[in-house]
Amino acid sequence: MRDAGVMLLVFLVGALASPWARGQGALRDVGRGPSTRFLRNLPSYRIHRTLGYSMGYATGGQFARKPAPQGASYLAARGINVSLARSTWQRVGPGDLAPGPGLTPLTLTRVRSIDSLNFEKRGRFRKLKEMTLALAERIRKKGDISPGRLGFGFRQFMFPFPILDRPGIGYGFFSRTDLVGGGTVEPEVFLAPFTDDVQQSLGEPGFLDLMEGLLAGRPPDKGTKMDQLYDTQLAGLGNYLFNNGRYKFAAQAWEVLARRDATNATARRALGLCLLGARDLRRAAQELRGSLVMAEGWPDQTRIVGSNFQDLFRNPDDLADARAELEAQLAKQPDDPELGFLMAFLDLFQGRWDEAEKRLAKLAAADQAAKGLLSVMKRGAVAEAVRWPVDPAFRRAADEMTGLEQPALSPEARAELIQALREGADSYKEHMRIGDFRFFMGQFTLAGESYRRAHKASPEDPFALFAMTHAAYANGEFRQAFRYLDKALDIEPEWRLFEFRLQEFYGDADEYGRHLKNLERQVELRPGLATMKFLLVYVYYFSGRFADATDLQAEVRRLDPGFKWADYFLRLARLHG
Repeated sequence: MRDAGVMLLVFLVGALASPWARGQGALRDVGRGPSTRFLRNLPSYRIHRTLGYSMGYATGGQFARKPAPQGASYLAARGINVSLARSTWQRVGPGDLAPGPGLTPLTLTRVRSIDSLNFEKRGRFRKLKEMTLALAERIRKKGDISPGRLGFGFRQFMFPFPILDRPGIGYGFFSRTDLVGGGTVEPEVFLAPFTDDVQQSLGEPGFLDLMEGLLAGRPPDKGTKMDQLYDTQLAGLGNYLFNNGRYKFAAQAWEVLARRDATNATARRALGLCLLGARDLRRAAQELRGSLVMAEGWPDQTRIVGSNFQDLFRNPDDLADARAELEAQLAKQPDDPELGFLMAFLDLFQGRWDEAEKRLAKLAAADQAAKGLLSVMKRGAVAEAVRWPVDPAFRRAADEMTGLEQPALSPEARAELIQALREGADSYKEHMRIGDFRFFMGQFTLAGESYRRAHKASPEDPFALFAMTHAAYANGEFRQAFRYLDKALDIEPEWRLFEFRLQEFYGDADEYGRHLKNLERQVELRPGLATMKFLLVYVYYFSGRFADATDLQAEVRRLDPGFKWADYFLRLARLHG
């Protein structure tokens, strides 16, 4: 304890000696090293105070499941060690400008890397979202099925399975949390197949017709319609149906792919999981066994990665019911090799590894697939991520996160940001990045100035205008915020199809909460002002409060039926909520 006190004393003495501590601007001198003032303005400092650690900063590494040196902060990034408990003359490194991985599941506080929100990336699944909306409206008109039963998960098209075989990833089933939580796969490995052409094809009328029929429980014409679809459409259809609990019909889509390409292990394991959900247990066992044998390097080099089955099923009760059915059948036929293998496979992906090993050992003599799977387990080639389901609170947070991964700030981008902060910005991109940095640090007036410079450099770019909206809102300039929003929506009328949360701009969740309360109070004081209420609709919608946005949007319509954006968020907010 005495050594820690000495270290802290040295740290404070260094801080007092620092030019920053003598009143010079922290941002202007960002390359000279972190001062006490600079550290106290960082989101990590606020989080440190909130969590109440008594011995300095907790390590970012412990939340990334990797060792980190003592004294590393929440600012630590992968491969970068940042100590805040050294001399204040330590030069600011790239990691000083990005929160470390793993922070969200610990604090449930939205913290992102300090970089542009990259709105283009956030809008890359607009076509999928449009298609979901079109499908929901078809269903609503025909009354075949309640839209409320249609899970709004356009992003679920690629989960829990990648569309194509990816030999370098390993054998497994992947969920959204693998990407959001920095799991076993790189996001772009999954997302690359979703080009604009693929997204466009998913919105073709024939595809919507087929999906509409399957969701309503009408089997397609045998062979013809299914085989005419692109493989990517079929995989997307299979995933969509799986994530809406239509396991039987999801299996139909994946079976076409599995039979069309007999070497595709991905299609067979997807088919097997769909059959498990549909409780077609013997066929599920056969397909899963076949997918294992087809895995790369089976069994000596095969790795098993991905998610626990608990994270794959949108409704965990479906998994519990399938397991209960399997247990009931096994009780009647305890020596059935297919049922026994399926139970071992299920135990493996539900984290019951001791039970899985025991069951596989009994089957190994007569079942080569069981023998191979046992050998994979014994040599430790099953990722620990498979054992443990994600904490429900983190799963909810992951479902709210946007872009399918946390925006990354590369070392090059960090260096550019540091240089721009020191020397000034001279391009649209630099102005936007500095605006995001200042907003993240709570300097909303300065952020607005940077965004305005970006808008001046590119007047027809909508993203700067939306960022100006957010800065004006954060500054309490609500009328100005609506004016910016009105102009931005004129340029980008499909903004509601973009995926982000306003919380992502903020380095301090409390700050976000204060601004929201201020706007809500202003709406209470001016109940007849449609523009103010629409701004609150916007904030609710992009904060994930879709039911509140829907209710308030209805009030805007009653106040002013001719309001330009009266129905703007209504349809999607209803589908979300």
